[in-house]
Amino acid sequence: MKKILIWVSDESLKKVSMVVNEVNSDICILSVKTQKEANSVIINNDVDLFIIEINSNNDSFEFAKDVRKQRAYRFIPVVIMADNEKLIFQAYEIVRCYAFMRKPYDMEGLKEILKKLFVDIVIIAVGMILYYVGLNIIIAIL
Repeated sequence: MKKILIWVSDESLKKVSMVVNEVNSDICILSVKTQKEANSVIINNDVDLFIIEINSNNDSFEFAKDVRKQRAYRFIPVVIMADNEKLIFQAYEIVRCYAFMRKPYDMEGLKEILKKLFVDIVIIAVGMILYYVGLNIIIAIL
């Protein structure tokens, strides 16, 4: 089961969660409200996608930057949501996010982003399985 960490405002959480479930109901949504909760989630889970709403009132931007510093999450997709254009550009440059959205959030746009991401996540997972299977065969031959 794929896992998504979602750190958005309370007003956005229900809408974002509904869109995620519409696109793929076999997703585990890990919702957080603080950096401490978010850090705990990534320590105890393998997260496949991050949806983070950044603003100047919380530590979500710092968390997004910290995620990229961790080897396990260096290439995991991050979707950034924000109402401040300056924060969006900083996130795009520093966090190297997959996509970004500006308030008011277009849920149909989010749905399209997630459809593409879920296909990519499955392809990556299959590629990793094939790679490891290939590696086992090579080891068996050696």
